[in-house]
Amino acid sequence: MRVVVNRTLCESNAVCMRLVPEVFEVRDDDRLYLKTERPPEALRARVDEAVRRCPKRTGGRSRRSTAIRATRSSSRTMGFRRTSR
Repeated sequence: MRVVVNRTLCESNAVCMRLVPEVFEVRDDDRLYLKTERPPEALRARVDEAVRRCPKRTGGRSRRSTAIRATRSSSRTMGFRRTSR
């Protein structure tokens, strides 16, 4: 599983952090950070719940319609552009 945060949509409401603190963290600068981009499969149900409960989820089925999402483990970015590191 891979977790992706759309920083344009994310408002750092910390709902995901309360549900899965092992993966999500809102720091003092009020920005959401991922503790790990590829959490263990054992956390999949909780991460999926965090995605569903994200306040910025617009209800659309588009992959770009939510601030956070979890994908199957792969190198695809599923609609998001890769950025150089």
